Amino acid sequence: MSKTIGNFYLKLTDAGNLIGEFSNTEAEGSFPESAWRKCKIGAVPFVGDYISTWYDKESGKSTAAELSILPKYNDSAGLFKLVWSESGKQTFHGQAMLCDGMLVGNYQSP
Repeated sequence: MSKTIGNFYLKLTDAGNLIGEFSNTEAEGSFPESAWRKCKIGAVPFVGDYISTWYDKESGKSTAAELSILPKYNDSAGLFKLVWSESGKQTFHGQAMLCDGMLVGNYQSP
């Protein structure tokens, strides 16, 4: 199985949830992703734990995973690390930066 490499953007809604789109080496086009915030961590926007869902073209089904967004460094302003996991196993990891109020980044499978 080849490594999946992709990119995404995520916007934070007024309710604290995420909406956005992604594309990757396995997809022809872009697809929606959304996430419900389970837990906000600190005062930094975007930082927290989410349940993320997206359409998996390969399986033809929606997929749900835990998504954790944390500052990339303790003192980083606007840089983040992201980890998606299913059943306690990491499925993707990535990094992002703030751009015009949204997260823009890249991700890959382990």
